[in-house]
Amino acid sequence: MTALERVLREGEDLRLRGVEPVNTLFHRRKLIVYDIAGVKLGGQRGEYASVLAGTLFFRKDPLVKDGRKGLFDKEGAEKLIIQQAELSEEYGIPSMVHVVGETAEALTKYMFFVADVTDAPIIIDSTSLEARVEATRVAKETGLNGRIIYNSILSVEEKEARMLQEISPIDYAIILAYDFTLEARFKKIDQILSRVKGAVVDNVILDPGVPILGEGSIEAVYSSWALKNHYGYPTAIGIHNLYAGIPPEMKQKMDFSFIYSLPVLYGVDLNLYGPMRNAPRIFRQVAAAEVTVADELCNVLNVMPRPVHPYYQLGKDGT
Repeated sequence: MTALERVLREGEDLRLRGVEPVNTLFHRRKLIVYDIAGVKLGGQRGEYASVLAGTLFFRKDPLVKDGRKGLFDKEGAEKLIIQQAELSEEYGIPSMVHVVGETAEALTKYMFFVADVTDAPIIIDSTSLEARVEATRVAKETGLNGRIIYNSILSVEEKEARMLQEISPIDYAIILAYDFTLEARFKKIDQILSRVKGAVVDNVILDPGVPILGEGSIEAVYSSWALKNHYGYPTAIGIHNLYAGIPPEMKQKMDFSFIYSLPVLYGVDLNLYGPMRNAPRIFRQVAAAEVTVADELCNVLNVMPRPVHPYYQLGKDGT
């Protein structure tokens, strides 16, 4: 009996009891999987581990010397990128590099630097629309576009749509549907998809956005599962935004580190975990969550993880 057949049969049994089945372990539809520079993104849990992306060159990053010109500590940045790559191999968790730039000049410099250090996919990000668009344009001109994820498409406003059209098609782009309810996120994604899918972007990744604690943060993580279940596209989430928004006094009293594992429990495909310097701690936590979910899949649905997965890296023999 396949996993899908088992889920459907159990669903029928539950309905006879008057219970509407909700199985967050398995999606009852065909899911899209991307291969971005060798990194698989998407699909059912148990197929591929969640991808972890550490961030470099963000505001107040100690590596950055001049955020507008893109001057930074190259040796320090290279060490962090190599460390993340080593952790990725050790734990069987694929990784990407998330770079943030204030200007087009800075973002382009960061992109080229990272591309020279690692073969991993690169997520380019900026609060400046002009910077994001220009860096994407340069990536296409220099043949890097197959490794680049544009982060992110925020709206269907005329200016953004026009600028994106000028550099279309974009290979990969994250659609950010930041809002406070699931229904509002669905509406926003529908609007953006109708404008950009196919015409501007070839492959989309859906991000529900994460509000701060107390404003629907867990709803946002659940939204990732619901969006993937509805559209079939891979999902992403900037889970560090939730952790960063917790007041310091609360962090002193309580341990909120479990937050970084939440995306795994809800099957999010791409987890932007924040500053790359935290990679040793994050990879250990996420690997533990991956093993827990994979073990459940194996025992409940007979779904075995793909060969490169923490389930095997941490000593599980799959029996």
